[in-house]
Amino acid sequence: MRTKSNSNYYDRFMVHLQYLSQRLKNKSQDTNFDKKIELEMERDYPGSTSIAKQISYEIKQAMGVELSSKELLYFIIHIQRITQEDGLNQNK
Repeated sequence: MRTKSNSNYYDRFMVHLQYLSQRLKNKSQDTNFDKKIELEMERDYPGSTSIAKQISYEIKQAMGVELSSKELLYFIIHIQRITQEDGLNQNK
């Protein structure tokens, strides 16, 4: 949910979703990040990772498209920022 305290991060997340939608329609492929980065993000931000994986699952169910690890990491970062700024996420 967009609040005054997280509005900048929330707006960036919405822009990211718009670009993601365009990429999925054009079926452009992204490169994957190094596995080490993925594992670090999952370890450091388990709550945000869980939400990001839920979003990825919903996109796959609705559109039949599997997101790249790069897109998943972007989701983790955006979600972490939104929840941390709003005081919802007390981890890191």
